[in-house]
Amino acid sequence: SNARVATTGATNDIAIVARHNYVAARGFLTPDSATARGVIASAQNFAVGGIAGITDADIKAISNAAVTTVVEQNATLSAANGNVAAESFNSNTAKASVRATSAGVVAMRGGTVQPTATGSTTTSLLGNIGIGNATGANTLTVAARGYTTADAAMNSAGGGLLDLTTVAATATATPLLTVNFGSSNSRMRFAGDATITASQATESDS
Repeated sequence: SNARVATTGATNDIAIVARHNYVAARGFLTPDSATARGVIASAQNFAVGGIAGITDADIKAISNAAVTTVVEQNATLSAANGNVAAESFNSNTAKASVRATSAGVVAMRGGTVQPTATGSTTTSLLGNIGIGNATGANTLTVAARGYTTADAAMNSAGGGLLDLTTVAATATATPLLTVNFGSSNSRMRFAGDATITASQATESDS
């Protein structure tokens, strides 16, 4: 593409941003956020003085969103009196659990608890900053930021007991994060700093 995006107004910025489960004022959103986001799978049973059974249950939660921001090789961005940013934000969170509620016993015979969080976050600035020989930005920001967690839980509440037999709990978090900056014929002219960031937070708990 030979697209051109330009602005010349004072302090006018150009921001090309892709977000998944992210709000600038609050950061990455998860199942525990006030505005809950993420994938949750659970098996919950209620027993009072008796036994409730779950047999050969496969409890799976999978979060694998892909977020991509691309400025193509022949595209041009120009904010002569402002800043230019190309950014991607991606939160993939998966929670899987088995839970006993109130008095009694929940028996789970066989099965798995498997939260899996993968997904990819990619930002590519392959084009030009500035038209011709003119400065195209005060500052330049290129960033890919990912937050990926997988949590497996087996717990009880209200005095309940869990009787677990041959139950496997496996949490997997394997994200992919990529920043591509420039290409063979890119021209990038800016007056101040360039900040190139690749940031990935990953955790798995089982």
